[in-house]
Amino acid sequence: MEKFQKTSWQWQIEQIQQRLGEWIATKLRFGGQKPLLPDWLITFISYSLWFLLFAGLAWIAYLLVSRYGKQLSFRRRPDEPKQQPSKQYTLAELLSQVQYFQNQKNYSEACRYLYLAMLQKLNDANLVPHQTSRTDREYAKIFTHLPRLAPVNNPAQLLLRTHEQLKFADRTITDAGFDSCQQAYHQIARQLEQPAGQNS
Repeated sequence: MEKFQKTSWQWQIEQIQQRLGEWIATKLRFGGQKPLLPDWLITFISYSLWFLLFAGLAWIAYLLVSRYGKQLSFRRRPDEPKQQPSKQYTLAELLSQVQYFQNQKNYSEACRYLYLAMLQKLNDANLVPHQTSRTDREYAKIFTHLPRLAPVNNPAQLLLRTHEQLKFADRTITDAGFDSCQQAYHQIARQLEQPAGQNS
């Protein structure tokens, strides 16, 4: 059956190459005479143009994948867990990971674990129980209505924004950025330890 197929993609590419070669040859003729360039050079120019076209397309594809590939790979399906790691960690384990990554000067991972520690702390305080289906936007709405956290400069929002930047913008966190996240976490911890109705 393939023997009689006349419109395969290889055949079409060969036809386009042949037409391009003929077009180049006609453009390089002088007064209807023989082409100024030999046939092998015209063929070489034709293949070079094709190579440049494909190389350009490959370069554009590479730029798109390198810029947007990480964002696409982090997009999750609705039925997949959103925030928590696959294993449920205790608050002490999460804070231990924060310390470990801080000692390694991997401030991005340290901030990620601070965010997870905050979620665990809010879960332990029965303010925001764990739900694996929650998105960062849903957490952002919840954080604005938490009565025990300061409504102005909400530290939970800082940790949330940092987590989003790490997850979707591939941002690198400096030691100063980590210090801000750590202060936000400690502020949350202090506010949660106060009796209900008291905010500093």
